[in-house]
Amino acid sequence: MDAGLDPLLAMLWNRELRNAVLCTHGETIGQLVARLAGDGFDLKGPLHWPKGSTWMLQRSHNGRCHVRGRLLEPLELDGRVPTV
Repeated sequence: MDAGLDPLLAMLWNRELRNAVLCTHGETIGQLVARLAGDGFDLKGPLHWPKGSTWMLQRSHNGRCHVRGRLLEPLELDGRVPTV
């Protein structure tokens, strides 16, 4: 997604969007995670986004919007982490 952070945040908080998978570049994920961290992001794991990694996010709207997240490290194949 190359449209900036605001459209991504709008999708994240869209109550009609459920069980979605979004794919983006590291700099966009970095901006999103940093923004969520500033808003009280409930984080499991380190605050980084290595190449090939995945962030699993779960949002809730119980009185206020809240996001929990967990980093899933890149998959290793034959002892190697993808570099492309």
